[in-house]
Amino acid sequence: MGQKSFPNTLDGIERAAAWVMKISKVELLEIHAVLEPTAAYQELAARFLATKGMTVSLVNSARIRSFAKGMAVLNKTDQIDAVLLARYGCLARPKAWTPPAELLVELQALLARLDDLEGDPRREQNRYEQACVRGCSGAIKHSFVTSIRALKAQCKLLQEAIAEHFAAHAI
Repeated sequence: MGQKSFPNTLDGIERAAAWVMKISKVELLEIHAVLEPTAAYQELAARFLATKGMTVSLVNSARIRSFAKGMAVLNKTDQIDAVLLARYGCLARPKAWTPPAELLVELQALLARLDDLEGDPRREQNRYEQACVRGCSGAIKHSFVTSIRALKAQCKLLQEAIAEHFAAHAI
């Protein structure tokens, strides 16, 4: 059947979908894409393909590794993974993934960003205190104070955005 590589961009995903339709000689609605979630890298492809009508499944990487071991495949490369995902999809017929509502996607993004930032002011404060003990200059102190204020302000803005999101979309 052949293998091809496409960038994880909207254009790349569109080209990949067109290529799959071309080599399989079927429409998107008849194709079942099996993706291995890796951080957030699968999200664009999964959402795009699902909105185009393709069945999409997100399969835990541990399940694929277990499947690979059962097939006596011990090596791990992108090409091997692609074949394994295709074979797993054909044999196991994993359940279809349903994209979350856009409101939920936005809320998850806001919460994730807040989670990323919340510990930063404390870490920066610790660095500031260590620098002060070492006798840092006024410029360095100013840099830390400015950074800490900015981080706290970003956290506050995100908290407000989350509250606004809930207020705007309350059921």
